[in-house]
This record gives sequence, structure tokens and C-alpha cells, in this order.
Amino acid sequence: MITPRIKHKRLIIVASGLVIVLAIGGFIIYNYVFLNSGHASYQSSDATELTISRNNTLNQPGVTNFTMKVSNSSARIILKDIDNMNPIPNDPGALYSCPNDDGVAYILNFKNPSLYATAEYLGCSWLRIGNNSYNTGNTNFWNDINNATHMPIDPNSSLN
Repeated sequence: MITPRIKHKRLIIVASGLVIVLAIGGFIIYNYVFLNSGHASYQSSDATELTISRNNTLNQPGVTNFTMKVSNSSARIILKDIDNMNPIPNDPGALYSCPNDDGVAYILNFKNPSLYATAEYLGCSWLRIGNNSYNTGNTNFWNDINNATHMPIDPNSSLN
């Protein structure tokens, strides 16, 4: 017969083991899902193509709409910029204020690999791929868009 004291010790050992397993599992899930989910990972090739469109939805003065196919080398550079972007946590309850959003959006349509993204230079300055958002601020992304299109990014921008 097991005394209540031994049962209590076994329960503590089992509970401690369960806590350790859950902590390790949580750490693995956090690192795999949160840190890696949504992180862009696209491989370019010599056949990578990119069409960039700019839509001025609020009719900002001096900002023309355009659509142009850029060189394959520019497409590979911009795809690498996207690969280096940090994901924005996808929290459905989070509220973000982007007061400088001027309604100018860029649409990037890649082929080889297939990828469709939208980005705004002002406001939150995020790039969106599906339901995932990325911070464009820590990359050369906007400089490389400017170099590829030879068009001013935004009339209020230093990238003209």
C-alpha cells in the first residue's frame, strides 16, 4: 500500500515533469511558429520577374499611377530585400495607428517565384503578403524600388 505522503511526492514529480515538457514545447512552438511564421523566404533565380504598380488612391498631387516591368536583376534585389524583412506579429486584437498614410500603395507581382505583395511608403510602411505584414524600415527596399522604377517614391519623400 502506498502511503499518502508517497502519492503526494509522485504527484509533485509528475506535475513538475509535465510543466517542464510544456515549457520546452512552448519554447519550440514559439520559435517555430512566431519567429518563423510569416518570415519571407523566397528563392530568386535568373528567371525572376517583377511588375511594380503604384496606385495613388487619394489623388496626391505629383504622384502618378504607373505599372512597369523591372529588370530581372532589380527583381532579385527587391526579393532579397523582402527576404530580409522582419515580420510584424500577427495579433488579431492589436490596433495600429498609421497617421501618415497618404493612400499611395505599391503592388509587387513576382513570377519565378510567384509572389504578390502590397506596400505603403508612408503610414506604417509595411509590406503585406497575404495575411502577413513585414517591416520595410530596416532594409534597402525603398531605395531599391526607386532604383528599379526611376520614379519618385512619394512627393514628400527624400527618395526622389
